[in-house]
Amino acid sequence: MKQNLCELCWNPAKLYCESDRANLCWDCDLKVHGVNFLVTRHRRTLLCHACQNPTPWRASGSKLTPSVSVCGDCAEGTRPAESTGEFDGVSATGAIALTFLQPELTQFPPLEPLHTTH
Repeated sequence: MKQNLCELCWNPAKLYCESDRANLCWDCDLKVHGVNFLVTRHRRTLLCHACQNPTPWRASGSKLTPSVSVCGDCAEGTRPAESTGEFDGVSATGAIALTFLQPELTQFPPLEPLHTTH
């Protein structure tokens, strides 16, 4: 599976910023979106810890708390096995457990479900 890389430092991406059309890691997100109040408003989508597809969570702010989340397919186990590898030492199953069993470790304020239009 191809891993999304941060546009600035080439480390694994954790977020996607629609306004900048860029994949970012946590450190580069802080550098980019902590500059001033205008870019702080950019909404970023948390990428799935297992497959790096977008998850339902979006947030804005100057300093987002690193967290782990999974997309609907990985949470339901419908993603093909070869694409649900382990990233940063956490498997998809582990990410689901962190998200649901220890929510205090996965805070991503402010949380807002992504609404799609059909």
